[in-house]
Amino acid sequence: MDVLYWIIVAAMFIIAFIGLVYPIIPSVVFIVAGFVLYGFLFTFGHYSYLFWIIEGIFTAVLFAADYITNLLGIKRFGGSRAAIWGSTIGLLIGP
Repeated sequence: MDVLYWIIVAAMFIIAFIGLVYPIIPSVVFIVAGFVLYGFLFTFGHYSYLFWIIEGIFTAVLFAADYITNLLGIKRFGGSRAAIWGSTIGLLIGP
């Protein structure tokens, strides 16, 4: 069973790295999923509180960067407030 667990965890990280080339794939979500799955399937003992704080900060910064680039793109091309709301909802629900 351990081999299957390792394949699943490795698949999460491989999909995340593919997301570096194809930005349609939400890499951050798959990286966090890989760490969490590893913790649930094996142990969380290898992760310190500092690791989770840094991981949370990176995740928040990447989501904020996505939001800001969406906002700037919408404003630059003359989008409405509804377009801003739509992009925000898509950013949160899309991944």
